[in-house]
Amino acid sequence: MKKLFLIFLSLFCISCTGLTAFTQHTANPDDVQKLMAKGALELMTPQERKDYEAGKTVNMIGFQSASRGVVLDKLTSMANLSKGKIDEDVVTAIAMMEKYSGTIFVSDNNDVFVRTIMYLGQSEEGRKLLKGSRFLFINNFNESKVRELAQKYNFKYSFPKLDN
Repeated sequence: MKKLFLIFLSLFCISCTGLTAFTQHTANPDDVQKLMAKGALELMTPQERKDYEAGKTVNMIGFQSASRGVVLDKLTSMANLSKGKIDEDVVTAIAMMEKYSGTIFVSDNNDVFVRTIMYLGQSEEGRKLLKGSRFLFINNFNESKVRELAQKYNFKYSFPKLDN
């Protein structure tokens, strides 16, 4: 029981280190649009940038999970991993990445793509899917972890910041 309590306390403390990310940007839709435009421009290919500047559509896919809160999401993910199960959101994200490879994937206030990247990095096939993938994160939740994973698995990412 004592070990379980210490594990929970450790997870809670780890989760709290990322809580400021959720308050860094307001929920103002204008700010979110600015962040998405800025991040997308960083990730676009030269042809996509030309298309965008010409007023054409550039495809991006957003992913929102039914979050149960930072601590509970992490506990659920760990429980699934300990049972050898893959998180449902990770399965969905992988399916999207396979179906729409080459697209910019947008993550808003969750760590689904971080968990997906970590899972895909475990296999040769997964690493092939990651190579050249592009991820846009609307806040700085897990930014250092994503930076580390990007160097390891060769994908592009953006954590745009509002110009204050």
